[in-house]
Amino acid sequence: MVVTIAIPVYNVRKYIARALESAFAQTFVSVEYLIIDDHGTDGSMEEVRRMMETHPRGRDIRIIDQGANLRTGAARNAAIDNAGGEYLFFMDGDDEITPNCIELLHAAIIESGADFAEASFERVDSEGRTIKRRIFPDVTISGGEHAVARAFYGGRAGFDAPVWNRLYDLDFLKRNNIRCIPNHIIEDVSFTHQLVLCASSCRLLSDVTYIYRIVEGSATQYHRNGIPVDIARQVVEICALKMEYMQRFAKCDFYPRLLETNYLYAMDRALEIWDSRLIARREKPGYINAILGFGALNAVGSKLSGILDAINSIRNIRIRMSVYRLCIHYPRHARIYIRNLKAQR
Repeated sequence: MVVTIAIPVYNVRKYIARALESAFAQTFVSVEYLIIDDHGTDGSMEEVRRMMETHPRGRDIRIIDQGANLRTGAARNAAIDNAGGEYLFFMDGDDEITPNCIELLHAAIIESGADFAEASFERVDSEGRTIKRRIFPDVTISGGEHAVARAFYGGRAGFDAPVWNRLYDLDFLKRNNIRCIPNHIIEDVSFTHQLVLCASSCRLLSDVTYIYRIVEGSATQYHRNGIPVDIARQVVEICALKMEYMQRFAKCDFYPRLLETNYLYAMDRALEIWDSRLIARREKPGYINAILGFGALNAVGSKLSGILDAINSIRNIRIRMSVYRLCIHYPRHARIYIRNLKAQR
């Protein structure tokens, strides 16, 4: 098979048949379907096995049994390790793809010779109503080593974090050891971080080929009261690994912007933790200091270093979090506040 469509399955019984039907309906013929059984409790795999027996393309399904609930990050890694195709496509078990999805992406990656191809998508609610569309320009990004990172951190291209709706050159992923954090359910962020930094080329398509369904109660939909402790711990690990990974690119011309972008990510997550009602107040400073400490330690030499020193000198965490909020949402006001703060030191 040329392409592997990998689908982690965990408690998606209500949606998995529709997801598989859309995958089976591909106009591209040479596809294997790699199902990663992450040991849910709602009988999703029974539905998968029923379709294996009844659908004409069921014979092209392979099941990888994780043996236990190891979470989405481990499931994605299992797909990378076990895919039989030259190219790999991730899809979630509660989403759908258009019939021409793989055909379009495969043609794009073959024509451009890119490390990956990514198409546009739409978000829908549980009833199938469109909430938002993400439309990319039709463009090929190339130009040698780190071309994708230069385009992204130079503001000439944008990528979303999710790993799905991209067709990856599997050899490229393996050669660069691009993987997910195994025990995570928000595995996309670190994976895409590595992808952008390592890729020398990519192809973006304006065609909408993926329907992302927002399901209340799914693994990645946070509670309305904020992020839970488990996610806060994952964010701490993500920030640490991102900052550590970035050090190998310290001599690249896009490094200052890389630092700034990732520190803003860290500040945004810190604010989510601060606002969460699911994390005890006494525990919040520990998570926040851990997240922001990684950025501060590695931002020396960037434009942010003086700003970070000034902000982190604020001992009152309430005021410090307010300044972080200013930096993200009202940067002009934040610059005035920080300039005055530095003048008082």
